[in-house]
Amino acid sequence: MGKSSMEGFLQYAIDSFLSKLPKNGAKSFDFAETMHRASSNIITNLVFGERFDHDDPEFNTLLSAIKRMMELTMKAMVFKNIPIIGWLPGDITGSKELAEKNDYVYGYVLKKIKEHQDNLSNLEPEDIQCYIDQYLLEMPNRTDPHEGFNSKKLISNLLYHQPTLYLKIDTKMAG
Repeated sequence: MGKSSMEGFLQYAIDSFLSKLPKNGAKSFDFAETMHRASSNIITNLVFGERFDHDDPEFNTLLSAIKRMMELTMKAMVFKNIPIIGWLPGDITGSKELAEKNDYVYGYVLKKIKEHQDNLSNLEPEDIQCYIDQYLLEMPNRTDPHEGFNSKKLISNLLYHQPTLYLKIDTKMAG
């Protein structure tokens, strides 16, 4: 993504964010949630090459799944220090729900990678729009297995580093 296209994209993101702000000061709204969605949209555009409308169901489901994964992970970390919890009936720690959310996000990432792989033959280097495109185009040039340019590493980068970025945005908004 070149400098001029990045400037245009950021201006569009700012305009979109400002359009979500209430027009009169009397209405209350959740500024943190609006900011979180705008920031997350920038990240998804840089990573997946796709910008979502803030009300898009796919975008909202993805954000909800990632947010819930973070909540359940923190809950599990607390319960990890209380061993007796593992012996209690039911899913007190939320591990089943965490697995479901993880499966959803994993499936979403795989779907996006597949879409980009399918369009890769039509892609010229100057048409690169996101991290996935760049990574996929670079993979054939990196044949050393120790460099880590492979499909498994791409999935790992997207699954284990992107939610961290969402969490950083979320925690910055929280305080």
